[in-house]
Amino acid sequence: MPYFFRTHNNRPSRPLFEGLWFGAIFFVAVSLAVTNANVDGLGVVVAQDVESPGSVKKAGSGVRVDLSRDLTLQEALRTLSDESGVLFDQPLQPDTPIKPPDRLLNFWPALDDILEQTSLDIDAYKSSRNKWRLRPVLPGRSRRTRASSYQGNYRIGVSGLSSRRDLLNPELSDMRIEIDLSWTPKIALLAVTIPLNNVSVTCDNESELLSKKTGRIDIATVRELPWARFELPVGLPEADAGSIRKLSGKIYALVADDVKDFEIPLDSASPPQVAGGITIRNEGLLLKGLVHEIRLGIDVKFPASAMESHREFLVGNSVHAVHRDGRRADKKNFELYRQGPEGIGIAYEFDLGPMSEGWKIIYRSPTTVREEAIDFKIEDLPLP
Repeated sequence: MPYFFRTHNNRPSRPLFEGLWFGAIFFVAVSLAVTNANVDGLGVVVAQDVESPGSVKKAGSGVRVDLSRDLTLQEALRTLSDESGVLFDQPLQPDTPIKPPDRLLNFWPALDDILEQTSLDIDAYKSSRNKWRLRPVLPGRSRRTRASSYQGNYRIGVSGLSSRRDLLNPELSDMRIEIDLSWTPKIALLAVTIPLNNVSVTCDNESELLSKKTGRIDIATVRELPWARFELPVGLPEADAGSIRKLSGKIYALVADDVKDFEIPLDSASPPQVAGGITIRNEGLLLKGLVHEIRLGIDVKFPASAMESHREFLVGNSVHAVHRDGRRADKKNFELYRQGPEGIGIAYEFDLGPMSEGWKIIYRSPTTVREEAIDFKIEDLPLP
């Protein structure tokens, strides 16, 4: 019987959009997580004439997890849950012993260490945003920490390498390196950019594998899927190369932050409310029987690369109605009536009774976006 561990998140920063991480398993619904069209079947857009990012904050050290004493599996997972707000569904006995690491670890290396000790893995197909199902590792699976790099709240891992030799057109021959980025459930990540000129691939014979593409890879994230996968196409390795000695690069992540509750009264006219890069206005109130349709216009001033995924986050933000006497009403339904490059219009339906007097709408949303730089370096990858 699986064991569940509910956690509580008392940290005030970035409490919205949190999802789950699946380590080196990112093969679910990749088509939902990438922007626009495919390029050579990669499911990513390669933009030309990439410029160096401007002011970028380097990803921080992340939250340390204290597993310094002898713990059971149940206790160790509960400690991780206290930092993530995720339920773990696992098949082992809860008193399975866990050997403590020799130092404090961030969330991802701590999780990988626990999973390696217990020979467990994350089943991406049977996991959801707030509940991760663990299963026994598949035979022959590489160690989780072998092909991974950690920085703060992020984990970068290589999940696969494949080579293809085109006998009719040798210029089309290449090797694809499948790279996965994951982030902690407390991160509201909107978009990911990988400048290809920052990626370096060096084999054990000191030869360089050059990227077959130029520009950058842009990926729009999905609210329920806090991971992203991209493929790096490089030239075929030389015959005497036995492994990739070092794979390194830099990834830029746009992260939503500074959550605010916008309060929109329904019984009086109110000016647009502005906070950070968000502007919210009441665009109409219509009574349909006992159901009120309330239209909110939401405009944003965020980078264009974040808008596609941020539009989904705007729709999924928490919203409810509160009466001055303390009564609460949750939305019954909603639909988009307008969407554009700088914002959306959402029509919410609430059962407020015959009168809207005394009611106000509470709409919760991040109001700023920051860019973080994530450096990664992965060593000793076997060639296919």
